[in-house]
Amino acid sequence: MELILIRHGESEGNAKGHVYGHTDYPMTKKGMKQVPIIVNMINRYRINKVYASPLIRAKVVAEAIGLDRNISIILDDRLKEINFGKYEDMPREKVVELVGDKYNEIIGFFDHVALPGGEHQDDFLTRVNDFIDELLAGDDGTYVLAGHFGVIKAILNHLMGYDKKALRQFAIKPGAIIKLTINKDKVRMDELIQTFDSVDRISLL
Repeated sequence: MELILIRHGESEGNAKGHVYGHTDYPMTKKGMKQVPIIVNMINRYRINKVYASPLIRAKVVAEAIGLDRNISIILDDRLKEINFGKYEDMPREKVVELVGDKYNEIIGFFDHVALPGGEHQDDFLTRVNDFIDELLAGDDGTYVLAGHFGVIKAILNHLMGYDKKALRQFAIKPGAIIKLTINKDKVRMDELIQTFDSVDRISLL
């Protein structure tokens, strides 16, 4: 089985520097320019199904892939980003002001923290893991998962055992593409492609 994990392109929430998960921000102009680049980058793969978070920033990417391949997309709430609760859609600086040294725990995914008014990090990991386990129990094939930063980190943790420290080595920027090959109990990361900086390079040509 092959999984192609895609983080949505730059969103207005990214551009504002806000802490957000369920806030349904659209993509910026730069984010929209990343979409055809993403579609082109995965053209060489024979895709069986396209799954996506229903949040618009991920859904738009999935719809573009589905249109290109004439494949209906499947939306699944389990691929939504974490809900940050009372910290949702706050500027990062404001969250730091409120929580101080606990900021990294609040915005992390592996510290067993309950976010007031939002999700417990363990519940977030459980729903993502349940989706992946269900997918792995099904038919072999190549599957696209269009989602979010936290969702991709959760999948890499679940399938490859990468913890908080190990995941720091990966720059999973908006528009990142990660391809995994799964063969029995072995998981291999074949590619990590960034499209975030490609937009700037193209605009300079």
